[in-house]
Amino acid sequence: MIAIRYPFIVFQSHQATSIIYVYADILQNRDETSMNFSSALVTFPDKECAKSIAEEIVKKKLAACANLFSVESIYRWKGNINNENEIGAVFKIRSEDFEEFSECVRSLHPYEVPCIVSYEISNGTDDYLDWIRESTIRD
Repeated sequence: MIAIRYPFIVFQSHQATSIIYVYADILQNRDETSMNFSSALVTFPDKECAKSIAEEIVKKKLAACANLFSVESIYRWKGNINNENEIGAVFKIRSEDFEEFSECVRSLHPYEVPCIVSYEISNGTDDYLDWIRESTIRD
């Protein structure tokens, strides 16, 4: 169900009231079975590891794609402050697949506690979101 978190400001003019009601109707009539998508961020120790795991995740259709990029990470681990070069990956996934996605990443990942987090995609073009959906259909 679509929830509107902030109240609409209703102006006294007929035109503004009409726009507000039309907008509310569009939100309420949105297909409640529509799929949600997320971007999942994972960091890796090096490019070879990132590519290997990303290819496996995409091959299993747990993600439509993975964007790899170099990142410098500063973090606390076992009482020490570390500064390391890592590879970050942003995966495009179905939100409903996050648990299976994270379990698969964790089973392949060399870190004891890998960074595996997701961020809901609140907006996207219809054709791009359709591509994610189609790319993650599993038989």
